[in-house]
Amino acid sequence: PRVAPAGRAGGPDPVERAVGRLVELDGERGSQLFRTLETYLDRRGNARETAAALYVHRNTLRQRLRRIAAIIELDPTDPANWFDLMLAVRLHRFRELAPTA
Repeated sequence: PRVAPAGRAGGPDPVERAVGRLVELDGERGSQLFRTLETYLDRRGNARETAAALYVHRNTLRQRLRRIAAIIELDPTDPANWFDLMLAVRLHRFRELAPTA
């Protein structure tokens, strides 16, 4: 597994930026790739539980996971990537809730 270097001046690291791209694409296309990734990671990669939670077929989930992998250039189904991805997802959620100055 790789360790992502810290971003410059405390900015987002490459994994955070990649997850941010999912959020941007979801906004542009009305897709739910970020939510899919978050739900998949929350369920520790259990495809059956993730598909049920998202109310989609498992094949649809697999297609979404392949699209996510292509966009973020990391395989979300590889447990070696889960920590970095979960941290990036949690940081994004935290920043959504943080008050803006």
